Amino acid sequence: RFRDTLDRVQQARGFRDFVPDAYAWLRGHPPVPSDYSGPPRFIHNDFALRHILIDRGTGRLSGIIDWSDVALGDPALDFVSLVLWRGWDFTDSVIRLYQPALDDGFRDRLRFLARILAVSWLADAIRWKSGDLEKHRSWDLKAFVL
Repeated sequence: RFRDTLDRVQQARGFRDFVPDAYAWLRGHPPVPSDYSGPPRFIHNDFALRHILIDRGTGRLSGIIDWSDVALGDPALDFVSLVLWRGWDFTDSVIRLYQPALDDGFRDRLRFLARILAVSWLADAIRWKSGDLEKHRSWDLKAFVL
């Protein structure tokens, strides 16, 4: 994913000026965290905002849909969209409720995945001249807050 993201950014004109901190992080060749080595966990594997149902009256979670990509794997994959959508404070509040316990490398993998995916998706939006550049930029900003 890292090499693929570098290629996408190189093809996205103006990326460097649009999100200079993300560009600097990527060009600094950050250390890639170790792969998940814990027991396989049941994950949604496509846990995106479009799959989360919220009750409009209460603002509470009312369901999760589209389980067609379910797998056994790294639980960090299911938390990336939370970071990009609501930021680290919200994600941390969800992590505190998650059972079973997460492994020691979870946070490093999550941070790396959130950053890589946010950068990659923004680079694609720039290349494709998407009208959602500010949305993608906000995801980058959230991924790079610690």
